[in-house]
Amino acid sequence: MRSMPANHPPGASGRLGGGVRLLALLLLAVAAGACAKPQARTLAPLPPPPLDTPAPEPRLIIPVPAEPEDVPPPPTTAAAPAPKRDPSTAKPPPATPPPTPPPASPPPDPQPVLQPTPNMGQLETEARNLLASANHNLTRVQVWTLGDQGIANWKYVRYLIAAAQRALDLKSFDYAKQVAGKAARLAAQLVKTRPGE
Repeated sequence: MRSMPANHPPGASGRLGGGVRLLALLLLAVAAGACAKPQARTLAPLPPPPLDTPAPEPRLIIPVPAEPEDVPPPPTTAAAPAPKRDPSTAKPPPATPPPTPPPASPPPDPQPVLQPTPNMGQLETEARNLLASANHNLTRVQVWTLGDQGIANWKYVRYLIAAAQRALDLKSFDYAKQVAGKAARLAAQLVKTRPGE
């Protein structure tokens, strides 16, 4: 066994220290080589040449015949002058009766005025009854038991009820009755649906 110098720590050998240095040097060389490795560079592609725009197609030109200008009427031959009459012997021309005006046509019928139908009260009552039925059925629906489609239908019924109420406020009773009828039918179907549908 060899004797170790006094300044060496116990258990360290000279070869091990040199091996670590050699390993460190080797790693440094590999790392430096990896950074210095040339990389392929791609050149930016050249832009394509500009496209030639095609010439416009020839247009079909149809000559339009010129309208003849107003042609003056052909000259008329001058009528022979009327023979001169002696005013003293001439009879006065017979008096022509004044032209009678054409018979007066009856005045055109005035445009019909749109008037509410006589059963407006009945329409309003029916619309309000359908609206009440839709509201009642909608309160019976348990929303949390409905599926996605059922919730969408429930929201649609609420929309229809609001639309029918607006139509009633605007005195559009026929439209209000139609919308309230849709809401009532759909709300009745929602009450019949099974949970999860």
